[in-house]
Amino acid sequence: MENSIDKLPPELLVEIFVIFLGGIVEWRFEKLHTLAKVCKRWRDIVLATTQLWCGIQSRQDPRHSEQVIKRNPLGPLVVQSNSQAWLENKAAQSRPSRWIALVYYGDHYFSSLPRILNSATSLQHLTIALDFGGFSPTASTIPNPAKLRTLHLRSFYVPWAGLNSLRIESLWLERLRPSPTDDQIFGVLRSSPCLRHLVLREFYPSDDTLLMPPLPEPLESGPINLPYIETLVVEWVPSSLSHSLLWRLHVPSCKILHLSGCHSTHFTAASSSELPKTFRRILMTSKQIRLKYTARSNDGSGPLEIRTLSPPDFTPR
Repeated sequence: MENSIDKLPPELLVEIFVIFLGGIVEWRFEKLHTLAKVCKRWRDIVLATTQLWCGIQSRQDPRHSEQVIKRNPLGPLVVQSNSQAWLENKAAQSRPSRWIALVYYGDHYFSSLPRILNSATSLQHLTIALDFGGFSPTASTIPNPAKLRTLHLRSFYVPWAGLNSLRIESLWLERLRPSPTDDQIFGVLRSSPCLRHLVLREFYPSDDTLLMPPLPEPLESGPINLPYIETLVVEWVPSSLSHSLLWRLHVPSCKILHLSGCHSTHFTAASSSELPKTFRRILMTSKQIRLKYTARSNDGSGPLEIRTLSPPDFTPR
């Protein structure tokens, strides 16, 4: 067995371990130790495979988190938590400065979260998804935003001033308070040329957008080129923002487009046989969007209702 193991490349061994572990974090601790008992060589490989000791989660066996922190005292860590107490405890044990990813799901903002974020200076992936918010705008910051590849925020304050020259590939902004201005959104988009996934959701204080009067055709404005965008989701954002987004974005690689509650699909002169020009414009910039729409106009003058393909089950991850 030892001879055959010696001949296997490390990446294949990792695949074997992943299959053996089954991807179930609750069982990982027991399975790792079972695997390590096969023989001394397997044990050495298990302990030396850093991919197995770089992630901790609040749902997993506490013993595994302890072993990860013990066996990987200096290397990067991926941290996932749905518990405030657990996150605070692990921040005290493992030094957030070496975290490369943090995913936190919770009900409310808590006062020590800014301190943890301020210490997490190596983050490449950040998800803060709160159900009810309750944040403190003056205390919330994101350190070294230029390092981020993923930024997913729900019911959380966004420090807009630091979001420039970004390398973000996935941006998810939902239920932000206060609601961002159009200039803030466009500023981030202009400085994020690598974006592949963009989700903007629920910036509205209410759902009365369909009762608003039709908007005029937007004035010509400079395009914002996002050549790598594959997914674009815009749901219930201010009319001025959705209006301008559809008019200005150039997304030649977009494959999934989902619009909901976008007032920019309403025009005075729209008829059931013609798409709004803003909608047509973004479709013209992409050759890969698969789209179905339903147009309805009672008297030929609007409003025109657009229904796009239902998106996958989008959740911040």
